[in-house]
Order: sequence, then structure tokens, then C-alpha cells
Amino acid sequence: MKLQNFITSCRQQMDEKEMQNLELDSAQENYVPPPQKSVSEIFATDANDESLNRYKQALLGQAKSGQVIVDPTDPRNVLVRSITLVVEGHPDITMHLDKGYAQFRIDQSLHEIAEHLNEASFVIKEGAAYRIRFDFHVQREICTGLKYIQKVTRHSITVDKETFMMGSYAPKMEMQSFITPLDEAPSGILHRGTYKIKSQICDDDGHDWLSWTWSLEIAKDWGD
Repeated sequence: MKLQNFITSCRQQMDEKEMQNLELDSAQENYVPPPQKSVSEIFATDANDESLNRYKQALLGQAKSGQVIVDPTDPRNVLVRSITLVVEGHPDITMHLDKGYAQFRIDQSLHEIAEHLNEASFVIKEGAAYRIRFDFHVQREICTGLKYIQKVTRHSITVDKETFMMGSYAPKMEMQSFITPLDEAPSGILHRGTYKIKSQICDDDGHDWLSWTWSLEIAKDWGD
């Protein structure tokens, strides 16, 4: 009976989410991104317009003086370094993603290392308010329409699907960040357990900068 109640609850949640996602998917289907332009092409456009040049200089910064390359061994333009659970009343939990495996830190202390990226797992207390912060580098060219997509399943049932529009970013040597709106972990015995999350960071030009699967365990209390 508890399983049936859980399935019913999931379906009710999905009905609401599906309506939101249908609207989002429809908007995305109708959206045609502008043609991709390189940094040099952008600077060459309307080169005699001083006010526009000042705007481009402010927008593109370091890219004006030449191609910005953070890691010459990595051909990607977007290098996702980590995701962090930013939780009210609890130290941040960071999962490092840039080595092909997960490395966890809780409040700057090494917590767990050398897990395969697709086997990584977070533990969060039920009812906790949290945000997810992404830290990344952008190199070589501008990234337009960066977005984070996630699909959440439990017992092979999809319980959530969301797309977060992260924005557009110029290449620079410094780390850049995006943080999601405040959310709350579900609570109650029926919602406790492990959720599988399929994640993707991509952009309007169809580049898949990082795709991975991880787990989020909703527990009665923190697991640290």
C-alpha cells in the first residue's frame, strides 16, 4: 500500500511538472538561436562604432587581447569543475567533476575521493533548503545559451525533469559560477531514499559539455 501511495504521489508531481515541461519544450522548439560567431568575428563587426566597441570590451574582457586558453590539453570550450550543494544551516558539499571521477569536500575538508563520476552520491537531510552551484571555466570562444538539464528517477519512475538556463559567458581565466534558485528537499518516509539524477550541461549550439549520472539520497539526517 505504501508503494502504491508513493507511485500515486510521484504521478501527481509529474502531472504538474509535465505541464511546465511541455510549455518549456514548446518554447525551446520554437526558439532558433542566432548563428554562432567567434570572438574575432564579434570584434570585427561594426568596428568603427565606439560605443559598441566599449560594450564589447566590457562584455568580452580578456578575450580582446587574444584567445583565452585555460587548459590547452582540453579541446572543450566549457570546463565544468564542480557542483556544490549550498545548504542553509549546513556546510557546503562539493563534488569535483573535472578529473573523470568525483572528489568530495565538506566545508573545505576532504571527505571522500576516487569514486567514478557516474557513481557519485550526495546525502541531504529531508526538508533541507538548498541551491546547486556550478563552477566552470569558459575558454577559446563565447558560450551562448548555457543550460543545465536534469532528469530524476526513483524505482525507474521519472519524478522530476528540469532545465535551468544558465546564460551566456565570455572566455576568461577566472572561474565562473551559476547558482540555481532555492529549492527544498522532499520530506516524509515515502520520499526518503536514493534518487538517480541524469545531468547534462549543454548550450544553444548543441554542444554537450558534460553528461553524467549521480545519486541524491534523501535521509532523515545528514550522513556526515
